[in-house]
Amino acid sequence: MNREAGSKIATKDIAEPQDNFLAPQPKSNGSFTISIPDDAEIIMVITPKANLRQSATTKSEIVEEVLYGTLLMKLGETGDWVKVQTIDSGSVGFVFSEVVQ
Repeated sequence: MNREAGSKIATKDIAEPQDNFLAPQPKSNGSFTISIPDDAEIIMVITPKANLRQSATTKSEIVEEVLYGTLLMKLGETGDWVKVQTIDSGSVGFVFSEVVQ
């Protein structure tokens, strides 16, 4: 396996590869990989569920519902919102800052 030094790999089988921020690379068996840099900030959903939204507003479309304990890679912040990528599905979006830690 060829990967950058100092990075971790997360894998999960999915039905369809998704087009996302870090571009998970589909494999022939329908799974994908995401490279996680060593300095990545990993945060967790601390409410029963949270809405992952397309943009940093409650009026934005919900990309995915994420459940308590879901690990997210922090990509940035916009006001009271945090831009994240899910480790398990590779989805990218915004969650309200009070639902993660």
